[in-house]
Amino acid sequence: MAAVAIARAEPDKERTVDRQSFFPVSRRAESSLVSLSCTIVYTEPNPDLDFVSLSCRNSLSLICHSSHDRLLPASSCQAGNVTRPVPYQPVSQNDEDSHGQALHTAVPAAALLFPQQWICPKHYVFFYDFKEAIQKSIPYTRFSPQIPHPIPNHRLYLSSDTHTHTIMECKANQLAQLASWLQHASVQRQKSTLHPAAVGRKLPLSARKYQLALMGKTPHVGIIGAGVSGLRCADILAQNGAKVTILEARNRIGGRITQVEVGGHLVDLGANWIHGTEGNPIDQISRISNTTTCEWDGRETIYDTNGKLLDEATTMKLAEWMWTTVDEGFVFSTKNKDSIPPSMSLYDYCCKQLEKTNFTEEEKAACKEFSKFWGAYVGEPVERQSMKFFCLEECIEGTNLFVASTYKNILEHISKSALKHADLQLNSPVVQIHAANRDTSKDRHITIVTEGGKSYQFDDVIVTCPLGWLKKNKSVFNPSLPLRLSSAIDNISYGRLEKIYVTFPRAFWHMPTEHKSASGTGITVANGPNFVPDSDSDKYPPAFTQWLEPTYVEAPSKEGSWNMQCVSLAALPPNCAHPTLLFYIYGPCSDYVVNKIKDMDESSPEYYKFLDSFVRPFYSSLPGYSASSELCKPAAFQASKWISDDYAGNGSYANFQVGLEAGDKDIEAMRLGMGPDRGVWFAGEHTAPFVGLGTTTGAYWSGERAAGQICDLYSLGQLGLGVRKDDSLPTGTPGVMTGNTMFHKGNTTALRATAVLASAVQGQ
Repeated sequence: MAAVAIARAEPDKERTVDRQSFFPVSRRAESSLVSLSCTIVYTEPNPDLDFVSLSCRNSLSLICHSSHDRLLPASSCQAGNVTRPVPYQPVSQNDEDSHGQALHTAVPAAALLFPQQWICPKHYVFFYDFKEAIQKSIPYTRFSPQIPHPIPNHRLYLSSDTHTHTIMECKANQLAQLASWLQHASVQRQKSTLHPAAVGRKLPLSARKYQLALMGKTPHVGIIGAGVSGLRCADILAQNGAKVTILEARNRIGGRITQVEVGGHLVDLGANWIHGTEGNPIDQISRISNTTTCEWDGRETIYDTNGKLLDEATTMKLAEWMWTTVDEGFVFSTKNKDSIPPSMSLYDYCCKQLEKTNFTEEEKAACKEFSKFWGAYVGEPVERQSMKFFCLEECIEGTNLFVASTYKNILEHISKSALKHADLQLNSPVVQIHAANRDTSKDRHITIVTEGGKSYQFDDVIVTCPLGWLKKNKSVFNPSLPLRLSSAIDNISYGRLEKIYVTFPRAFWHMPTEHKSASGTGITVANGPNFVPDSDSDKYPPAFTQWLEPTYVEAPSKEGSWNMQCVSLAALPPNCAHPTLLFYIYGPCSDYVVNKIKDMDESSPEYYKFLDSFVRPFYSSLPGYSASSELCKPAAFQASKWISDDYAGNGSYANFQVGLEAGDKDIEAMRLGMGPDRGVWFAGEHTAPFVGLGTTTGAYWSGERAAGQICDLYSLGQLGLGVRKDDSLPTGTPGVMTGNTMFHKGNTTALRATAVLASAVQGQ
C-alpha cells in the first residue's frame, strides 16, 4: 500500500469540475478495489468518538489521528465488547503534530457500513489516500447528512502521493455515501450480485418493443394491496412521477402487520421479528422510528415430552446440536440441491445427522423432538420442510431481532410518503382484473373491478396480494394467468403460523430464584432506551420456553407432529415489558385452534374458556405457578386468525414443502409476473429475494423491485445523470444509509464513482 500523504486545502477555496469527466465507466477498475488507507484529523479537542469503520473485500489499512490515546473499530465496540487496537505505526515524519497520536489498525471485511457505526464528532476533517491521478468534486446533492451541524468549509480529502499530487474533496457529511460506494464495489467484486431489491428486476426482451412507445408517458399505476410491499412500491413510483392508486380490501393499511390490545397492552398479531440485520432496511427504519428491538442469545428452557424440565446442560447440548445441524443443512442443501430428492424433509436430514453422533438413545429422541421447533419458523411441521430447497429458507446475515414495541412505528414510517403521494382506496376488494396483451399502436388500459362494482383503468397494475390469495383467486384474472405463472403459484406452499397471547395480573414466572442461571433471560436490547439491568437478572429464567411434543396433552390433530413455544414479554425492556406470554402454534395445530374460535366473540366466556384450556397445561408448568392464586389466572386472551382471513390468503407466508421440484424457478416466475406484455406485475414476500422470503424485509424489497420495473419500462425518474428519486428512505431520512439508490438501473452515478475509487488502487 502506498504511504499516506496528508493534504490540506484552503477552507474558503471551492473547486468546480465537470461531472462527466469525474465518472468514467471502467468495469475493470470497478473490480479492482482491494485496499484503501484513511487518515482522520479532528479539529476539536477530546472529541466524543469511538471510531469509524469502512469495509472492503480485503481489510482496509486505517490510520487515525486524534487527541485520544486510542480509538477502536466500531466492529469491535459492538455490544460493549472492546478489543485492544494494534499499536501505532508512524506513517510519515509530519504525522505526529498538534493533531495528537496516530493509530494504525486493520478494519475487517465484516465491518458494516450503517449509520449506527459511524460515531463521529461534529467537527472533523477526513483524509483518504488513493493511487489515482484525478481531481474532481463530488456534488453535495442527494447525500444523507450524517452529522447534524458540521463546521462550514470542512472537507473530506482524497489524496495520493503517486505521480501528480491530487485531491478529491467533498463535504464532511458525505462520508457515509462514499463508504456505501466502496461497499457496493466490494460486494460486486466478491459476489457479483445485485442489491436484493434488484433481484428479478431485469425486464424481459419483449419489453424493448414497448419502451420506445412508452417513453415520456406518465403512467397511471394501480397497486392492489396496502401492505409493506404495496406501500413501498407506491412510494417510489409516486416520487418518480407516476400517478398511483392503491386499492386495499381492508379498512386499514398494513396487511399482515397489525396490532391489537390484550389486557391493555399493545401487541402484534402479525409480524413481530426482524430477520437479520446486515443491510436490512427494516432494521434501519426501526432505529429511526424509535422502535425498541431485542436480541435473543438462543438460550431457552425446555420441557421434555413428559413435561419434565430438562437441566441446563442438556438444554444447551440440544440447542447447540440443532443449530449446528441447521447451519450444516443450509450448506448441504446449497451444494446438493440438484441431487436431493424432492421427498426428503429437514426432519429426515436431522435424523440422519443424529446417527453420526455418540448421543444416548434418550438424547437422540430429545433431539428429534427438538428439531420440530422449526415449524414455528416456516408455519408447518418440520416433516414438511423441503430439504431440497432448505437453502432458500436461509435469511439475511446478522441478528434476529424481536420487535418489543411492536411494528406500529415501523409501519407508520413506511406508509408516510405513500399516503401523502398516492390515492388510497380502502374497503375495495378486487374481483376482476382485465389485462389483455399490450398493443404499441394504441393506448391499452387494464381494467380493475372492485367488489362494490367500481371500475378503474390503469396503464399497469402491481398485484401485492398474498400468495394464499392468489392460489384461491386465479379466476380474477382475465385472460387467465399464463400456465408457468399459474403452476408457480400452485407449487409454492403457504404456511399456517398463528399466535396466542395470554396476559396475567402479574408475571408469576418472571421472578428471581435462588438458582443462578448461566444465561439469564437471554434477551438484550438491540435498539431502544438505555436502562440499568436488574442486579438479579442472572437469576431470572430464559425468556424463551419450549415444550417438546407433549404426550400428556391430547394432540390437536393426528396430522403431523407438534410442540409449543412461548416468549415471555415480561423479559422485554422496561418500556415494553408486560405480564404476557406469547405462544406460537403452526400447521394442523393452528387449524384446530382457529377453527374453534373463528366464529366466537372475543369477549365471550367461550373464547376465554377454550384458549385457557388449550394453553393451561403449558403456563401451569412454569415456575411460580399456583392454581389457587388469582395472580396466576389469565386476565385476557388474544389469538390471531390468519387462517380464516381471506385477505391474508388464509395463512401466514410462503415456504418450501416436500415434493417441490423447482422452487427457485417458481419464485422467479412470480417475480416476472405477466410483465410488459400484459402490464401485470407482482410483489409481496413470496416474490422477494431468497434471503427475504416470508419476511417484512422481503416484502419491502419486492415493492422496490416492482416499482423499479415500471420505472425502467417508462424511463421514469431520469434526473441529471440518471439518478432515480427516493426521498423516503434513505435520502429523506437523516442518518439512514441508502436502501435502494444503489441498485436502480438508471443510477449509474454511484457505479461510476465506484469505478473511480476502485481504479485508485489499480495495479497494487
